[in-house]
Amino acid sequence: MQRRLNIACAIVHKPKLVIMDEPTVGIDPQSRNQILNSIKVLRDNGATIIYTSHYMEEVESLCNDVAIMDKGRIIAKGSKEELKDFVYTEEKIIIRLSSVSFTLVNNIKAIKGIKECEVEENLLNITSEKNKVGISSILTIIEQSGVEILSVNIEKPTLESVFITLTGRKIRD
Repeated sequence: MQRRLNIACAIVHKPKLVIMDEPTVGIDPQSRNQILNSIKVLRDNGATIIYTSHYMEEVESLCNDVAIMDKGRIIAKGSKEELKDFVYTEEKIIIRLSSVSFTLVNNIKAIKGIKECEVEENLLNITSEKNKVGISSILTIIEQSGVEILSVNIEKPTLESVFITLTGRKIRD
């Protein structure tokens, strides 16, 4: 309640600039949602918000421009999409099929821009160069093979995966 009161006092006069340092740490889910919705209203009404957080899903939903810091220094900055494009040069596609054959895998690997096509039971894990392979060309080859497509999932990068890629995957002291 103290944190909610502090935030309410800070924004009641509709400031043009708000600096928030991890406003949702230690907050219950309902209060967290209320705080995030209030921040979105402020943003949508024209306020500039400087928002620091370790919760990348919050940053993803609230922020237009992002600066990623590591060890006290900015290591990357830009829009969410610019940061994702900077880090990720590949696309991941996961397709669940009724069955998989050696011929089907080879036909998919032959598509220009496909880097990998790995099989795990009836899952195809496909890695392609970004913006080089249309999903339709992959699906056409699968349909021509007579195999039933059960599901298709295209993995999209998140700010959290960008942060981990840029700062390293090791746990720090």
